[in-house]
Amino acid sequence: MVDKEKVDRYVRLLDLYGKLLGKTEYEVAQAYLYYGLSVIEIASQRGTSRQAVAKQLDSAVRKLEQIEENVGFLRFVDRIVDELPESERQRVMRILEEN
Repeated sequence: MVDKEKVDRYVRLLDLYGKLLGKTEYEVAQAYLYYGLSVIEIASQRGTSRQAVAKQLDSAVRKLEQIEENVGFLRFVDRIVDELPESERQRVMRILEEN
């Protein structure tokens, strides 16, 4: 998951739907996406294997994508923001980021 656009998308999905994940999946995704920790660093902190963390991260991302596919809130917000004039778009994005 090195692609910055994908990481940005997953951060937004985690912001919206993270509490719907299991506790471990949420914590691993949060450490990776919010705090920029590597899989090895997370495994070391959690006292588990790199493979276990990678599986939890992959599971979290798949669940977030599945929830978005079913709910579509991020897609809805993006469509609204895309329709705004540039001057308003930045203001709305700031509000969304604050909340």
